Amino acid sequence: MIVALIISCHVHPESSLPAEATLELPARATGLGEPQVLIKGDNLVLDVLPWSAGGDQGRLWRVTVPLTASMHIAPSDHVVPFADFLPAAGGTWAAINGGFYEGDHPMGLVLTGGVERNALQPGGGSGVFGFGPTGLHIVHRDAWVHGDTEALQSIDRLVDGGVNLVNARLEAPRAARSAVALNADTLCIVAAASDASISDEDGGVRLHATSGRGPTLGEFADLVLAACKADTALNLDGAVSTQLAVQVSDARFEVRGERGTINAVVVATDAGAVTPP
Repeated sequence: MIVALIISCHVHPESSLPAEATLELPARATGLGEPQVLIKGDNLVLDVLPWSAGGDQGRLWRVTVPLTASMHIAPSDHVVPFADFLPAAGGTWAAINGGFYEGDHPMGLVLTGGVERNALQPGGGSGVFGFGPTGLHIVHRDAWVHGDTEALQSIDRLVDGGVNLVNARLEAPRAARSAVALNADTLCIVAAASDASISDEDGGVRLHATSGRGPTLGEFADLVLAACKADTALNLDGAVSTQLAVQVSDARFEVRGERGTINAVVVATDAGAVTPP
């Protein structure tokens, strides 16, 4: 049963509409159900929540860890299976697909271990998720400054200042989606897909036909805002790239996607677990 209802209508502040234009936007209604814990460890919880939006419904997988967690961007020079980015067995960690790519190249900034693997790009997305001396943060690309040891640019920021940034559009495309979000206490990583795209299997689920099914970007922003109590949130490469993996001791759960990725975000409550083999 759906127990939360969120109705919103926001205009993206980075919209290309001229200042004098008036845009009538439809309200959108999204709902989240009660969470079911799948895996729980010291300072890391994976749960799943039912969602509904725009006549579709599905599952939203949510990982929460404290802001003291370590974060690592796992890079590659070309598209590889998501499993290649995952840490060795054991430990307590979570990983999610990273930013967008074109061909065999990331579309924006990739910084790992203090080494810039790909430069910040105007077309690489409006947001950067970074980790440095000041901790974890999600900022507009124009506000990002060197100093982080780990950073990833992606398309696009979903939430800033606790407000949904995404235009509501009647014809917005639907897809499986993924994101990272922050609030005052918690780092939250999220993946969501339509029930019609999910097949249960040993150790997790498999996604299929993820383009055309799932929440719109605006609906997803509402879901992330509610599920994570997000102050800031950044969309990651979704649809066929949507995938997630969580390990706590011997317990493991995976959301297995349709295609490889060119990088991944890995978070851990023990620093030794964040670097893939």
